[in-house]
Amino acid sequence: MTIELKPSQPQIEQTPGAIAQGLPWSIGLISLFLAIFALSFAAIFIRLSERELGPVATIFNRFWVATVILGLGNLFKTLSERHSHDSFLQKQHYTSSDLVLLLAMSVFFSSTLITWAWSLTQTSVANSNLLHNVTPLFTTVIGWLFLSQSFDGRFLIGMVVAISGSILIGLGDLHIGSDNFTGDSLAILSAVFSAANLLTVEKLRAKFSATTILLWC
Repeated sequence: MTIELKPSQPQIEQTPGAIAQGLPWSIGLISLFLAIFALSFAAIFIRLSERELGPVATIFNRFWVATVILGLGNLFKTLSERHSHDSFLQKQHYTSSDLVLLLAMSVFFSSTLITWAWSLTQTSVANSNLLHNVTPLFTTVIGWLFLSQSFDGRFLIGMVVAISGSILIGLGDLHIGSDNFTGDSLAILSAVFSAANLLTVEKLRAKFSATTILLWC
């Protein structure tokens, strides 16, 4: 009697984008709500921090704290995968276009936080939040003009409803005046940078994991 050993089939490499698409839609929806909930407090916490620190110092501390936490988490994950016999380690390869996109994302994200934090020193929290929340509008315009992206009517209606809801929520606390012009302009500029950042992340997410992208931020 002969025993024939079949070679084990190689594991198929999956990109982070493909893995994310394979997850249930409910996980994406819950993650979205958690992200919105966390971001809703960002302006308030930045404003509180700026009572003791300036906008640049506030954002600098945000970066190094996040880098330490994400770095330790990524190190723990790497060590766990190395000691696991079932895991498949995939070495990350960076092309020149990947590096350009990663650096562009870092610049856009840093500019978003700095201009938003600066705007909070020049205008009210309501004004800054309201104007920063027009990011979907700039994302759509930039994607359509420069990336040849197309959007159906349902998406456009949803965007209008979302922006209108943000305006109605913050309308009562909105202050219009020449004193707020600098802060309001910075808040709008932060929305433009945020839109550029999101479009760049969309391209990077097809290849890189969320942890890798956040570390580059």
